[in-house]
Amino acid sequence: MYRHLLVALGNADYRGTLIWKAADLARTTGARMTFCLMPARAGYLHQGAELARELLTKADAAARALGVSSSIMEAPVYPGQMLDEAVATRHCDLLVMSSHNDAEAYFTMIDSAAVAEIPALVFPAAQPAPSTGQGRAIEWLRAGQDCMSMLLHLWLRVLDRVETCCVETDDEVMTTIAQHLQSLAASPHHASLRALLFLRLRERTAVVNAELDELECLHALDKKQLDSLNSMLVRHMAGKAGANELKTAVLDYANFFWQRAGRQENVIIPAAQSCLQEQDWAQLAESVGKDWLESAAIEYETVRLLSRIIDAVTA
Repeated sequence: MYRHLLVALGNADYRGTLIWKAADLARTTGARMTFCLMPARAGYLHQGAELARELLTKADAAARALGVSSSIMEAPVYPGQMLDEAVATRHCDLLVMSSHNDAEAYFTMIDSAAVAEIPALVFPAAQPAPSTGQGRAIEWLRAGQDCMSMLLHLWLRVLDRVETCCVETDDEVMTTIAQHLQSLAASPHHASLRALLFLRLRERTAVVNAELDELECLHALDKKQLDSLNSMLVRHMAGKAGANELKTAVLDYANFFWQRAGRQENVIIPAAQSCLQEQDWAQLAESVGKDWLESAAIEYETVRLLSRIIDAVTA
């Protein structure tokens, strides 16, 4: 029986069911999991370090919430090296991945697994949610989290530029980012939709009640975490804290947010897809009014515009 699963994640796996399925297999066999990243096409280099951190942080938090011991592997550049290390030092005995990843990287991983003499289990790609009440409700549940993640990555890019290019911090841009984070976190629309999802899920099953309780506590803690981050920004702008201190504070909040988001994405949404009925999803979809859709669209476009501005400044 398998004892240690090496779960290779692609950039799309934070929205699939790979983590849920791998954790279910690990629970069944009593195995632990190690998460790594699929190699990207160009020179097997991964997409930005912070995007990699986000994906791995979400996966690790979800696995632990699902009751599976897990860890993260800072993979070598080439997949052959990664698998050799996983087998030799971590004693991984099964490679787990999904089929939707980049074809070149996918076949490279399969070939490397054969050379490393480690079997591979490939789950089929998760299909996009249909244009039904379920699909719309899940899309809206994800919208706020996506914008929050985009803003955090933008903030980290601004601070990385300060570190690498030895330039002054752009207080105006950082203040704008912080204001948008506060606005999204305090959105009554996102909160009411999430609360209705949690309520319907509790009515249909008790399996994830403990996780729902924990997530409600983390959502309540979010305001305190954001307030602490904003206090650090104010101290930085007043010359009382350096850019490194501010970056540490942003990373701390980002990790807190990504862990919470990973648990909702990879524990709660799959449970809801399994347990909720069509009338539940229809009610969730109907709870989102036209004004919320319009404000969400404006917020998303605002974040995209801010991203393009920062791209131009940091190019």
